[in-house]
Amino acid sequence: MKKTKSNWLDAYLIILIASSILGFLSVKGWTNTCLFLILIPALIQFKTAYNHAITSLPFNTLAAIAFTLALPVLAILISQLLRQDWLFKAYDAPARMFFSIPIFLYFIYKKIDYAAILSLCAPLALLILLPIAHQYLKTIDHWGGRFATPFVDPNAFGVYVLVLTAFCLFSINPHEPKKGKQLLLLLGLIAGVYLMIGSKTRGSWFGIPPLLLLWINFKLNSLNMRSTVFFILPFILLFGLFGLYLFPETTTRLGSAFSEIMSWLDNSNPDTSTGVRLSMWQVSWELYKHSPFHGYGDIGFKNHLNDPWLQNIATPYIKETIVNGPHNEFLANLLRSGALGGLSTLCLFFIPLRLFWQNRRNQQTELACNLGIAFTTCLIFSSISIEVFTLKYTSTFYGLTIAGLASQVARLKDLSTSLSIKP
Repeated sequence: MKKTKSNWLDAYLIILIASSILGFLSVKGWTNTCLFLILIPALIQFKTAYNHAITSLPFNTLAAIAFTLALPVLAILISQLLRQDWLFKAYDAPARMFFSIPIFLYFIYKKIDYAAILSLCAPLALLILLPIAHQYLKTIDHWGGRFATPFVDPNAFGVYVLVLTAFCLFSINPHEPKKGKQLLLLLGLIAGVYLMIGSKTRGSWFGIPPLLLLWINFKLNSLNMRSTVFFILPFILLFGLFGLYLFPETTTRLGSAFSEIMSWLDNSNPDTSTGVRLSMWQVSWELYKHSPFHGYGDIGFKNHLNDPWLQNIATPYIKETIVNGPHNEFLANLLRSGALGGLSTLCLFFIPLRLFWQNRRNQQTELACNLGIAFTTCLIFSSISIEVFTLKYTSTFYGLTIAGLASQVARLKDLSTSLSIKP
């Protein structure tokens, strides 16, 4: 009877993990719902999972991931304490990462093969998005022809389509005997490139060159030149086909970035798309310097936009636009929570990246590490011009993904059992 209950619970977890990925960009609120449904058994068995982890695994790894997922909440708490300004809504998105800590321990205890689930569901999620991106014509018209969904704006859409596409790319293995899965990954890759270009989100395109370089580096030993060309050449051709034929304005957007930077530097036209971002970053840095430890909360800096020391750089349009955030994850958290907020952003990026990078050569967790490196690389480069953790569903996806992939790496020292729960 105990085994039967365990089997039912294992199926429950796999279904929720898979559906949290499949519905991430296509079903509003579903990934958040999945997190809380997974959290229930994680809390019920928290003591057992915690005791298993603390006695079987290296403490440093457990503490690093727990610290990473808890730091955004701590940064907000400390900054609010310093300002004596309490707003519980500010915890909405960071709390999702915090709730992923018991899930991280639970995944270790249940030995979930999260990487296998992710590599299977990522291409399916992208294929599901193809009709959705075309179905809502009002949404496309609202964003000037850019792909989005009713609850995902083009910027977030572009960034996380890049993430899902990267999962497909880094999961491809020509030596894999399951050719059906490789075909699915290739179809997901094609769909992802199409959707990414259709989103016209230049910020997400920053991550493409480093991702390709990482992929070539990882596959250099296992692929011969013929195989490498076989995968890289179609990828380049896809960008040419989609970028030049289906979305001809893509090259215009790429080319305009340089002219927009130059017009901002000589102040001839500072209110272009790129120029506005540069101005918001400049204003954000000046605001941070006036409150380096306290921060301002979500919109507390609005009261300072008319201060004399900002008038030379903050145009009326910039003052109106920056209220929605400076479009840079690091600067956004400097404004919200001061230096500790900036530190939390760096830790979210680089602590998991270090963990994945150090363990990438271990055959048992190679796929998990490669997917983790691809994930953090996408977010690091995209966060330069887009806030990647601001919304609840993006924070939820980050928390679940890091908890799942890091749990596999943490189990490296647990030699008592092998990975057991697979899709």
